[in-house]
Amino acid sequence: MLIHHMLNQLYQILKNIIKILLLYLDNYINVFELTLQYDLPTESIQNLVEKELGYTVHGKQDKQDSRMFYTENFIAKNRAKIRGALSAIT
Repeated sequence: MLIHHMLNQLYQILKNIIKILLLYLDNYINVFELTLQYDLPTESIQNLVEKELGYTVHGKQDKQDSRMFYTENFIAKNRAKIRGALSAIT
């Protein structure tokens, strides 16, 4: 029972970390980086993010790298950077 409670707490903490990273900090997360940073199994983090995608995690999964998740804000920021760089060249 205690182990189940601890796992549930860990799950909630990890969910909040992912949400904060996506929404407030980087606007993207890389499952491999989270694995290294928090010393947790890649598969567990991957499953958690995929399960929460669209619910508590508002983002999209990269079609070419399934371990990368990002928000629309991330895309908008990078488009603006590219536009700025291209307009500086011309």
